[in-house]
Amino acid sequence: MGQVSQPGEQSMKKLQSAERSKCDNRSASAS
Repeated sequence: MGQVSQPGEQSMKKLQSAERSKCDNRSASAS
């Protein structure tokens, strides 16, 4: 039912996950 998502929504999720991994990498290398 909720499988069909708008392309904009998918790209937003991809961006968010990319930002999250970026932040994780930054904090990991900083510590």
